[in-house]
Amino acid sequence: MNKFKALQNTLTATLAALFLLSACGSLSSAPTNLAITATENTPENKPSQEASDTVTPTHTPTSEAVSIYVDPDLPAAFKNSLQINTISFATAESENATAKLTFGVEFPISTWIYALVAPFPTVTDGISGGELQAFWQEASPTVYFDRLILGKSSYKAIESLWGKPAGTVEVRADADLLNLAWNTPGTWAIIPFEEIQPRWKVIAVDEQSPLHKDFMPESYPLTVPISLVAIDGNSTDTIAESLKPNLAQTNRDADKLATVILSGVTALVRGTAREM
Repeated sequence: MNKFKALQNTLTATLAALFLLSACGSLSSAPTNLAITATENTPENKPSQEASDTVTPTHTPTSEAVSIYVDPDLPAAFKNSLQINTISFATAESENATAKLTFGVEFPISTWIYALVAPFPTVTDGISGGELQAFWQEASPTVYFDRLILGKSSYKAIESLWGKPAGTVEVRADADLLNLAWNTPGTWAIIPFEEIQPRWKVIAVDEQSPLHKDFMPESYPLTVPISLVAIDGNSTDTIAESLKPNLAQTNRDADKLATVILSGVTALVRGTAREM
């Protein structure tokens, strides 16, 4: 009986011990769970509202592409000199362009020199600018010529200075001008400076000849400006600064002119012959 009582007490003590151990294990694990919960809820580990929002990309505004309309009636040499694409500009039709290159005095970007010419055997050396302009605008007769012929581009250039002609002014193919003038008495022509050749005689206008070293284009009646004009009326200064190095500033370079002095056969006799 005493043994059974002792076994019962031992069993009761064992169960009590197991219960206490179980309770201690539960209590010891509780702080761990609480710590984890607290860690998960700390501001450092909680995703911020800014980080969770979708980032919207921003677009840096870019300048609108510059497009240039080139008047088809401009001189061929000028158009051939243009290098618009090298500065990321583009060519465009007039109505779609940012600016246009055309004859005019508004915003000059280049200066083109024209020459009044006649067949080489012509005796006359020069005329006044007023007389030439009066023939063009008023059909005033001259004692030098009856008809003036020009290529289409040259016609448009002088028209930009003096308006529509009233005199006998005809547009002909550039290649035909020289033969027409030589074969038709009283016919003179106006041509670009770069198209002068030996069979032409350059006629001075107001005592100014583009063949002379002391030529002053600013006082010469046949100096024609080519302008860069903004189609929307805005300033073209920035565009012009980029464009100028990529086009011909003029068709006459004084540094490339050479003066040749020729003597007649008789000059090689008498004193000159003795020196030789």
